[in-house]
Amino acid sequence: MDFLKITKSQLSRSLSALWGKGFIEKNRNSKNKKFLIVTLTNDGKKLVVRNAENIKSAMQDEIEKLSSNERKILNEIISF
Repeated sequence: MDFLKITKSQLSRSLSALWGKGFIEKNRNSKNKKFLIVTLTNDGKKLVVRNAENIKSAMQDEIEKLSSNERKILNEIISF
C-alpha cells in the first residue's frame, strides 16, 4: 500500500464503507484466495458517471505526482 500512501487497515475500512453503501462488490480470486477482486456495482458506476469530471481531475493530479516507473506499474495494473 506504499504507493497509495495509505495503510492496509485504511484501505480495508474504505473498501468496507464502499461495500456497505453498495458501490462495490468484493470477491476472492478463484485461482489465488489471497487476492481480492473489487468491482463497481451499478450504483457505483452511476456515482462515477455523476462525478466523472471531479474524479478525472483528482486522478490526473495524483498521476502527475507519480514517477515514470510508478506510472508504468499503474498502467500494467490497469491493463491486467
